Formats: sequence, C-alpha cells, structure tokens
Amino acid sequence: FHNAIFELNRVSIPTRYPDDLTRMNKIYKKKNTTEMIDSSREVLKWLKSQL
Repeated sequence: FHNAIFELNRVSIPTRYPDDLTRMNKIYKKKNTTEMIDSSREVLKWLKSQL
C-alpha cells in the first residue's frame, strides 16, 4: 500500500494547481486513471479494515 499511497499523493498535488491540469491530461490516460482509481479503492478498503 505504501507505493499506492505515495502515487496518490504525488498525483493529488497537481490537482491543487489548475495550471498543471493540462499537463496531467496529457500524462494520465484511461489506463493510468483506472489504475489510480483501483489503487484508491484498495487503500480505502485497507484503511477501513484498520478502524
């Protein structure tokens, strides 16, 4: 999960800055986005299990 959390954090930083969204649209296509969503779900599932 550490890699998934690191990657999610890395991706979330540019979304805070609208100027970077154009660059992100070029980098993250459907496959990348789907993988990030799947990773997010796994992290959330793990976090909930820790409560």
